[in-house]
Amino acid sequence: MDVKTRSRNRKRKRTVVPPAAATVPDLLPEEIVVEILARLPVKSLLRFKSVCRGWRAIISEPSFIRTQLQCSASKQEPSILISPHTLLGRCDIQPPVGGLGDWPNNFSTQISFYQWQRGASIARFMDATAFPANEFHLVCHLAHCDGLVLAPTDTNLYLFNPATRDTITLPDGHGDNHHHGTEMEACYAAGLGLDPVTRKYKVVRAFYRSMDPIRMGMEVFTVGETGAGCGWRETVTDPPYPVSRWLTAFTVNGGYLFWYMDRFRYPNDSPWWPPLV
Repeated sequence: MDVKTRSRNRKRKRTVVPPAAATVPDLLPEEIVVEILARLPVKSLLRFKSVCRGWRAIISEPSFIRTQLQCSASKQEPSILISPHTLLGRCDIQPPVGGLGDWPNNFSTQISFYQWQRGASIARFMDATAFPANEFHLVCHLAHCDGLVLAPTDTNLYLFNPATRDTITLPDGHGDNHHHGTEMEACYAAGLGLDPVTRKYKVVRAFYRSMDPIRMGMEVFTVGETGAGCGWRETVTDPPYPVSRWLTAFTVNGGYLFWYMDRFRYPNDSPWWPPLV
């Protein structure tokens, strides 16, 4: 009995767990973290995205991407971003998607990126995104701005950051579902640029307003914008001339987009080549 009584009255030892120590990301102000991360190579940033949610959000921000690119460009030789298009075949019997004449319409659904630096003997592989089969059939000319790449296809607009290996699919626009006329011709014209006022990257796409191919509108999508009111916003004024429905806009100095005019839809006083507007 005595032994049993003692075992019942015996008190258990309590283990006191100390509070978790503050991690390094919590101790440093965000602006200091940004300054440090912006000076690191891309390979390190890819690993540090898994440190915490805060660091992942910082590294994924478009403003950080621009800052890191500027720091990296000042330390490296000039480079060229290469994205080869793998053509699987050409359809010559039936009209290609969107009525693009003899334009190849059976591309591989894998989009790859390589970087060649001046003085290098070979290009360095950066990233590759393999989309499901039949995700798209047509890949138009890519647009580039500050390391970001816009890929217009016959189904969606894709935005890539080969350095951080991030890819986003832009939502559908509001403009007439990309089609006009009885032949359901699609408009794939799009462009990518940097707004010099807000310092945010924007994607611009053209669309047909009605059955009349001359009447076109444009929409703007702000990259990284969230909350109420985000998404595609229609421009106040329409383009003065119809733009070519399958030629991607040229980006000049980041903030200027030049579009090809559709000389077939607007032949008055237009030269034989598609001029820029």
